[in-house]
Amino acid sequence: MKVALPSGHTAEFRDVMMRGDIRACKRGITIVTSPDGSRSIEGSFLDDLTGRVVTRMMTAWDFGDPLPSAGATEDRQQAILDAVLSDKDWKAISAAVGPWVEECAGIEKPDVFTHVSGVKVQAASAADAALMDESPDFEREGDADPKTGSAPSAITSSASPDHSGLTEPSSTLSTSS
Repeated sequence: MKVALPSGHTAEFRDVMMRGDIRACKRGITIVTSPDGSRSIEGSFLDDLTGRVVTRMMTAWDFGDPLPSAGATEDRQQAILDAVLSDKDWKAISAAVGPWVEECAGIEKPDVFTHVSGVKVQAASAADAALMDESPDFEREGDADPKTGSAPSAITSSASPDHSGLTEPSSTLSTSS
């Protein structure tokens, strides 16, 4: 995968993340559990994880500097990225490797649908997602949505009326009080 950067430079990445890449990237994840059961994660967790993914997956860039993977330690690898990339270039690279970072972090994307009215709806449960999959009035985000990536404007709720007896999907949205 070749990524065009705002600065005019490019970076290239392998197309397939392997199990070893995921294991190596997860090694840096540290979750501290306190005696009271609360948990904390260092504030730079996602940034560091993204840096590890970039370092593992990058095969080339046209900056003339060594690739981040040339660094002998993780700190040196991150320092190479820090010294070469502007914030805008980093954001472009982060967006490109985002799905891999989500895979390593175990982040699941919610099911988001677009209603024929244009309202985006995030399914609160697998059952809600299944109902919307069956309805001709909803389309999964990304299937043919011209505004992919925009936030949902509605979320299904367990407090919503029970529609288990619904045999034919309605073509209009309604609200109940």
